Amino acid sequence: MLSILQLCRPLEITSVAAGETLLPEGGCTGLLYVLVDGEVEILKGTFQVDTVSEPGAIFGEVSALLGTPHMATVRTVGPCTVYRIE
Repeated sequence: MLSILQLCRPLEITSVAAGETLLPEGGCTGLLYVLVDGEVEILKGTFQVDTVSEPGAIFGEVSALLGTPHMATVRTVGPCTVYRIE
């Protein structure tokens, strides 16, 4: 089976600086992100729920598919590269 990173290969990779918010809690951006490299943190309010650094991790899929607000904030911990899908 093809990995998500292999499926995204034709898409443009985006570089994101440390401390940038990819998805704001309560926002409805319609965006989906696939992590290529780096680390992001998941925040509920000001509480850090988790950090994720696994290449191929997906963020924003529930909101993008259902048209609902983001349930948490996703913010870069350090510089990251991602696939940004509208």
